[in-house]
Amino acid sequence: MRKRPPMKTTKKQIVDWCERHIDECDYPVDASEMDTHCFRCGYERPTERAHTVPWSNYDYDPKYDSPRYYRLLCSECHAEAPNVMEETAMDKWIIESAEKYNLHKFYNTYWKHRNKIEELFDKTGQHGFEPMNQSTKEWIIDEFVKWKEDSLEKELKELVV
Repeated sequence: MRKRPPMKTTKKQIVDWCERHIDECDYPVDASEMDTHCFRCGYERPTERAHTVPWSNYDYDPKYDSPRYYRLLCSECHAEAPNVMEETAMDKWIIESAEKYNLHKFYNTYWKHRNKIEELFDKTGQHGFEPMNQSTKEWIIDEFVKWKEDSLEKELKELVV
């Protein structure tokens, strides 16, 4: 395998391509902010050019150094992104992640929601090797909803004051 050449595709080229070819309704970031926000979590933070397919698996074929084969992700999301040769896997992963942890696609909530859900999972157990039962799942949902309502109430109070 040859040495990785420098990526020539710019972030601006990626944004321009995505604005024309991606339905932003499915993404947690508006087209107007694709240049400043992570495509997956929607947070405004520095982004990296993330290949939708592992470029090295294609022996750095210049064809894959094209805006079509990139999304802009923050470093945390980039580290979790799928490294598979299926071209649609990254977009599917972005959309499914957003639906799972940020259903309404509000900005700056993905990591808060995900961390809270993980915290609640850590407070659960199971019987032997059985899967998580329904009442435990319901407890997690109830606790998350309570936490979310409390968070919203605090935010509203801060806005009023």
